[in-house]
Amino acid sequence: MPGLNKDDIIAALTTLFDTNKVRTDAGTLKSHGCDTTRVYEASPLAVVFPTTIDQVQQLVRLANRHQFAVVPSGGRTGLSGGAVAMQGEIVVSFDYMNHIDDVNTVDRTVVCQPGAITQTLQEKAAEKGLYY
Repeated sequence: MPGLNKDDIIAALTTLFDTNKVRTDAGTLKSHGCDTTRVYEASPLAVVFPTTIDQVQQLVRLANRHQFAVVPSGGRTGLSGGAVAMQGEIVVSFDYMNHIDDVNTVDRTVVCQPGAITQTLQEKAAEKGLYY
C-alpha cells in the first residue's frame, strides 16, 4: 500500500477510534470481512466500528490521504461478494450506527443510519401503517 505501512495504518486508526473499536483478531476479521456468499476468503487488515458520522468522514479522509481501501459492512447478508475484503482493506462495520431516526408517513421516507437492521426498519414502518 502506498503511504503508510500496515502497522502505521493500525496506529492511525487507533487515533480515530476507541481501542475496542479497532479489531484485528482473527474471529472479527473473518466474520466481518465477508458477506453471506462465503465464496471468497476474507483477508482484511482491520475492522473498525464507527459510532459517529464524523468518525466515518475522518476515516475516509485518512484512507484517501494514505491510499488504502475501505469496505463498508452492514449486515453482511449480501450474496454477490461486493462487501468482501480480500486484499488487506479496512472494513468499516456499521454495527453501532443502526439508529432509525424518523419515519415520515406524509413523505413516506425514513431517516436512518447505515447500519439500520431491515427487520427493525420494517417494524418501525409497520407501526406507522407503512411497509418497507
